[in-house]
Amino acid sequence: MDSLPRIAVVGAGIAGASCAFFLADRGARVTLIERQHPASGPTGKSSSLLHVFYMMPELSQLAARGNLVADPDIYNEGAEAEESAAIVEFFQARIPAIENLGIRPGYSGLYDMSPDDNPVIDAVPGVDGLFTIRGSSGHGFKMGAAVGEAAAQMALGEKPAVLAPFTIGRLP
Repeated sequence: MDSLPRIAVVGAGIAGASCAFFLADRGARVTLIERQHPASGPTGKSSSLLHVFYMMPELSQLAARGNLVADPDIYNEGAEAEESAAIVEFFQARIPAIENLGIRPGYSGLYDMSPDDNPVIDAVPGVDGLFTIRGSSGHGFKMGAAVGEAAAQMALGEKPAVLAPFTIGRLP
């Protein structure tokens, strides 16, 4: 009989890919599932802009104009030309040469958040063997590798103390 645990990780962003890596490193048989390709979701779309939004607080204000999305499957990931022009105009004060570069088509992404702005990293109550990493907002990319390692430990039956603040039960 095969004694290696079989684990499916759904989502190949930084946290999911990291979790799959650490699970495989510890001997688990892992299947990594992603709708398109690794890093095709928020991880891939946020990594190139991290330095902009986290080192320049005024740009975070531009990003904070989002709306609640009722159905993420029909969310328009394109960027409107007017919004792209406003961002280029904003940058011109810091980088005048940007005016000569023109505007490329852009994209936007969903920003998943929990009510207290901290991620949920926990076992799903009532469903044995199902764990979730959700509501990471913008810091999910920065914490992804460490979260993946801790989630791998959790999936193997351990209780990493570092995950204690991120339980589902803390939310109303």
